Amino acid sequence: MCGQLLLALLLGIASHTRLHVATVPTGLDVWVNESMRGPAPVTVEDIAPGLCSIRVASRHHWAIQPVDTVVHLRQGTNYLVLTAPGALQIICEGLAAMVEEDERIIGHTPLLISRAASRRHRFRVWTDGIVLHQWDWTPSPGAFATVSVFPPRLIAKSPRHGRIRGAAVAAAASAAMAVASAVLARHADDAFDDYAATANPDRGRTLFRRARRLDRWSSGLWTGFEIGAAAALVWWIVSP
Repeated sequence: MCGQLLLALLLGIASHTRLHVATVPTGLDVWVNESMRGPAPVTVEDIAPGLCSIRVASRHHWAIQPVDTVVHLRQGTNYLVLTAPGALQIICEGLAAMVEEDERIIGHTPLLISRAASRRHRFRVWTDGIVLHQWDWTPSPGAFATVSVFPPRLIAKSPRHGRIRGAAVAAAASAAMAVASAVLARHADDAFDDYAATANPDRGRTLFRRARRLDRWSSGLWTGFEIGAAAALVWWIVSP
């Protein structure tokens, strides 16, 4: 009788199953057979040997960073260590840009991904052939990161806007040349008046050469004014 009781006791001890779950990072919530068992590390006592489903995840990001696995529990104590992936959220303000990971297109913004903490990844965000942002990301266990991409504010210019701008530039240049021509013409007249009033032959020759030089510059600038005015008019008429 005592022998049978001892045998039953030994069989009961041998058939006892225990599961100890640890996580990286520590403190992740643990579900065993869809039952919440608390934050890791946790030991589950009331469990039967055989197949067992386990999930660990951060309570803040459980929907995007879970670790699901199925293990076969043996009699005795079973030890399990699970590492949560890192998560990355990519946002592009006001634009659905393409996202490329390790030279492979994985979707468009906004995008939320999770990766095992194993190696570094190269990301690029681009649109219309223009790379908006490029960076490297090495996932940390259980960490959640956000990258916000701000595209350049491209101002859409209408054809009329371009026509007005081109004509305005040409008109401003021609106006500047007209003013300069008038100023040089005035200086040329003053130099000629001084030449006519001087009795010194050497000074007279110098003043005459100065008046002629200023007159040539004035005539050239006036010609530039006429060309610029014509260009402004043509730009306004011909440009779409």
